[in-house]
Amino acid sequence: MFDYIFYRLYDFYNRKEHGVTPIATAALYLSVLQFLMVFCICMIVTISISSVKGDFVLPINKNYLMIGSVVAALLLDIYNYKKYKQKCNTLIYRYKNHKLNKKFKVWMLYFIGAGLFVFPILYKSILKILFSFF
Repeated sequence: MFDYIFYRLYDFYNRKEHGVTPIATAALYLSVLQFLMVFCICMIVTISISSVKGDFVLPINKNYLMIGSVVAALLLDIYNYKKYKQKCNTLIYRYKNHKLNKKFKVWMLYFIGAGLFVFPILYKSILKILFSFF
């Protein structure tokens, strides 16, 4: 899944820019999507625990959490850049004539990213409405 997403982003940016930049840009956005997936899952778990147990606070200082998140995001981006820089030609060969290329548009990836960011907020609102009835 991530390989195909990288290919689609790379293909999109390669038409606009040439050189190493499309690989870096595609790897960066892929890292953002992966980070948003982890963020979404963590927030849903935290919201679920908070709704069941009451006020749930993470047992870590918020400053450390933010610093750790930034470091993790940077390491994830470096990892993705190195990984996909080596695999780029293989992915181009594999996905150039893939059947999903006509159905799956690049603009959909940006909505997926926004959805992963907004989903925990909607989830919390829905839980509030459901628990207000009981």
